[in-house]
Amino acid sequence: MALSPVDDHWRYLSYFEMGKLEDPAFTIKEAKIITTYPGASPQEVYDEVTYHIEDAVRLLGQVKRIKRSVTREGLSDITIEFKDEYTSAEMPGIYDELRRKIADNKHKLPPGAGEPQIIDDFADVYGGFMALNGEGYTYRELKDVADNLKKQLVLVPGVRKVSIDGDQKEVVYVQMSRTKMAELGIDMATIENLLQSQNLVSDSGRFRVGPEYIRIDQRARSSM
Repeated sequence: MALSPVDDHWRYLSYFEMGKLEDPAFTIKEAKIITTYPGASPQEVYDEVTYHIEDAVRLLGQVKRIKRSVTREGLSDITIEFKDEYTSAEMPGIYDELRRKIADNKHKLPPGAGEPQIIDDFADVYGGFMALNGEGYTYRELKDVADNLKKQLVLVPGVRKVSIDGDQKEVVYVQMSRTKMAELGIDMATIENLLQSQNLVSDSGRFRVGPEYIRIDQRARSSM
């Protein structure tokens, strides 16, 4: 069927007048459930972790299918797909129901299994990237500035999430002489427990001063 010049004219105008978005919103109706089980063989991971999680997932009426299930040494990785009939506005509630269902069945997992991690933010769209640098500042000081900027940016209308990448992790290396430890009769477990006991917050109670109560702040410290 041949198109008239009038039809071509309207098609031309429609193309240039049609609304466009640089980062269009879209919804991927999937979720991933990752659970660690350190030291377990693939068969043990499937029998004790993957099987129970898949069983819980199948109880959700919104689930279309288990799209992919990978079980390997020490790790269970399950990807599920939801039915097409649900809108983007309904998906947050479905994700919450999925989390509740997994939490209700967590008691079936073995003691050595980690907390099931549910990932549902596949469709996040990053609208911009910003780099932060400062001559003469330490990595820690730059991280503090980045954290403050993040707190302000998340308050901007239309901003859903702000991620910080490239920050340097703070690490303290402790080197000990095994010869000296042997002479003093100190083992590695003692040193580890001593380090873990530092700066622990404990409830020390409160006392009344007039009409108010003042909390006693006491942190457990050990002399090293």
